[in-house]
Amino acid sequence: MVFSNSVIGHVGSFADQVSMATAIHRLGLPYFVQTPNLHFPIDRRTHLPLVHYLPRTVQAALVHTVPVLHCGRIGKFSDAMAWTTSSRTLTRREFECLFPDGTIVSERVAGLVKSFMVHHGFRAGEIRDAGPAAGTGVA
Repeated sequence: MVFSNSVIGHVGSFADQVSMATAIHRLGLPYFVQTPNLHFPIDRRTHLPLVHYLPRTVQAALVHTVPVLHCGRIGKFSDAMAWTTSSRTLTRREFECLFPDGTIVSERVAGLVKSFMVHHGFRAGEIRDAGPAAGTGVA
């Protein structure tokens, strides 16, 4: 079984993400992969609204000057720029292209799609909806 939780966004470019998806398919079944949704309005790294839509240089300036991260601010601008370019959040369409044989499930928060999960190779009933009681709104 392959299990990946928010890793595919940290492997580099879309070509690198394609390579990871190819490796997942090659390694075997079943698989379960989760990734945040690019179009969720709260930035997954800073927890601020809409920051991920800003140009990378503006994001770098923000995390360099304002302590918005769980560890404070990033001291050197070059490190802040490296941080902003170290991840690539996917859209649903891109996720579907990476895993065309999988079943995609959307995790919702306040009616908005926060992240996507894709699974393949499980028998019926092996993947259960965690539901609101578990803190998610899987739909």
